[in-house]
Amino acid sequence: MTHSKDYWNGYVDETNYAGGDGGATYAETEPANTAALTSQNYPFNESQDFPSIEYKQEAVKAPGQNADVVKTFTSGLDILVGKKVQYVQNATWIGKAIGYKDNEGELPTGSWCEVFKDGQRIRAAYGCYLTNYQLTWDGPSFPKETVDYRAYNVKSTTEANFATAKSWDLTAVKIHKDITLTVDGTTYETKNGTLTIVPKFIEPDNRQSGAFYHKFPYFTEFEKIEVEFGLYAYDSDHFVDLETETADLFSITLAVWGQTLTLSNMKLKNETINIRTMPEKGMKPYTGTFEMGGDVNPTLA
Repeated sequence: MTHSKDYWNGYVDETNYAGGDGGATYAETEPANTAALTSQNYPFNESQDFPSIEYKQEAVKAPGQNADVVKTFTSGLDILVGKKVQYVQNATWIGKAIGYKDNEGELPTGSWCEVFKDGQRIRAAYGCYLTNYQLTWDGPSFPKETVDYRAYNVKSTTEANFATAKSWDLTAVKIHKDITLTVDGTTYETKNGTLTIVPKFIEPDNRQSGAFYHKFPYFTEFEKIEVEFGLYAYDSDHFVDLETETADLFSITLAVWGQTLTLSNMKLKNETINIRTMPEKGMKPYTGTFEMGGDVNPTLA
């Protein structure tokens, strides 16, 4: 039987992509033991996924076979995507999300090696890199981070070295009052919101011959940087931006991780602001989305 209590996860930041603990690029150097790992953020009360390896095994039909016969060949390899849903405790993961900036055409910066027990087996995922970051908050609940990530390879470990579980990070989690959204110098109390950052990479389907693993997840661009918001205050400066021909670009800051994220040259996204909708009774909530409008230059301080 497998119980969720048997799952644990820890990581080490890689010096070189897929190098593992201090190894050269693609060296997959295994961490020494559990003590060498850093604690992961405390997991949110949702299901967690971890990267896993899966060879593509295709059944082939051919003349000369009986109707109930096929031949199976291995044609490729997939590393299935992992997902963390965790409480906001530090700026580690938002830092990784924006850390690809100015590194176009290169291997992912900020990669990590993750060692985990999936309930039964202990595995190491090398060359983990973040492909989607989302921060969501709502008044009644804790803010949470959702991190989608890929890996270069997933391998068995020397299990005796990791017989002891790695405990979760017990740093106090952030709560709704820790969040401050500032738009063009004006601070707003938000009802809820979502920050989404999607970096784009050359992915496994584009690998070249000889690269059985995807040895080149080169960063190409930020596909999306958006801030969705819900609030009761009326922003007279920007809620009517789309009613004028000239685009209005402005700076947004979001503080929550114990640090402040600054996004420059953002704009109001078309067809997202609900300025024309009035509730039947009660307070008028304003919702909308700010998106990339120029040189966003995401920075954390």
